[in-house]
Amino acid sequence: MNFIQGASKGSSTEIPLNTREMLDIIEAYHKIPYVHVARDQFISMVLKSPPQISLKNKNKFDITTNEFEQILIKYYIPWLSSMYDWIKMFGICPWYFKKIEGNHRVPVVPPIGAGYITTYLSKKHEQKFKFYWDEKEKNAANVYFETDGHLPMVLNGQLTSAMSTLLFEYRSAQILRNSLQTSWYQQARQQHVFEYHPPKNIPGDDNLITLESFGETIAAQVVSSQENLHNHKMKIRKSVLESSLKQSEYKNKSIGFGHSESKEDILNRGEASIIEHGIPLPADYVYKSAHAPQVHGDYVNTMQRLDRLASAVMDIPLNFVESSNAKTTATVQGSVRFVNEKIKQWISLFETVTKKAILLSYGATIQENIYPLFVADEITVIIPSTPVIDGDSVRQLWIDGMMSQKTAAKYVFNLLGLSEQDITIATPVLLEEEPQKKKNKTSL
Repeated sequence: MNFIQGASKGSSTEIPLNTREMLDIIEAYHKIPYVHVARDQFISMVLKSPPQISLKNKNKFDITTNEFEQILIKYYIPWLSSMYDWIKMFGICPWYFKKIEGNHRVPVVPPIGAGYITTYLSKKHEQKFKFYWDEKEKNAANVYFETDGHLPMVLNGQLTSAMSTLLFEYRSAQILRNSLQTSWYQQARQQHVFEYHPPKNIPGDDNLITLESFGETIAAQVVSSQENLHNHKMKIRKSVLESSLKQSEYKNKSIGFGHSESKEDILNRGEASIIEHGIPLPADYVYKSAHAPQVHGDYVNTMQRLDRLASAVMDIPLNFVESSNAKTTATVQGSVRFVNEKIKQWISLFETVTKKAILLSYGATIQENIYPLFVADEITVIIPSTPVIDGDSVRQLWIDGMMSQKTAAKYVFNLLGLSEQDITIATPVLLEEEPQKKKNKTSL
């Protein structure tokens, strides 16, 4: 985990981060259901409790007051949660301090879309970053940047974050989804095609050759009159057919069955008759059915592949969310170890940046009240988290004397989703004797 200070003036050409990629990543991060669920589940495991701040020389000075604890809950947990989102999506997160009541400074992450980030190469050939609230303003001062190592490219601002690896698969899924939606819509609204088949004229029958000798205008007028007469005959024939259809409709009118059938049901059944919807065509037109649109792509397999790849990107494996009877012990143990490693990795980052924020906010005050050479050594930051572990393993660790009963109770209550305030430490007789029995066996 690296920490990068905001850039200074006199830098080389600045390259904004790729805005189009950022927009696609934001959409994918909030629209892919598995990514959304995995994110909330991981945050609930890592940032369920606020950071615990302690000082070595509490007798001389202590900042951990009730007011300070409320600040950690209200401001630091949202700050770390937003930092997780930024780093997952873009590989880098800007943050700054704002003042609140009581003369406190708290860390804040800017809302996504509130500004933009640029990157450049400094004179010492180090990649630096700047944050701008607006294109017309100067770069924001006193902005810090955190990263997990997947920095945007200084060449063109292209992203290399975890979510950026899903862009191609997400675009393919979008194309397939849109194509299927269009196909489904068109299948329910079939396209109709009418082909015109004029009769094959015998030369001389319509006297066109004779008429053309008098000029194209006269010939066109005669042909137009013939077409109007033909259309008039078709209207008469169509009217006769429609009259016959109405008589047939009246004679075949649907009747009700039973006393409970409504008039609407009778009407719908009567209108389902094919003859009522028949439309006579002119003699020279032929109806052709168009082929229904088809999309040759397996949507289910495509989305399952996207979920599998998303599980590799997010910190919660797919089998933690979906239930499956095909789970093996090796698969479960491998997934548990993967999640616990990710939890430790993010806890390490969050504890380090929290300590950094505490030093920047209260370092001078601590220095005035305590006189150590290094103020950083006086502060300890711990973020309580719940590792992925089963209740039997927790119980065995307590029996073996590797974990206190209180800590074991916290883990079990977190696994069961119960409040830690309901914990009551009681020592059952059976569990109290087991360590002693094991000790006696060892002594023999």
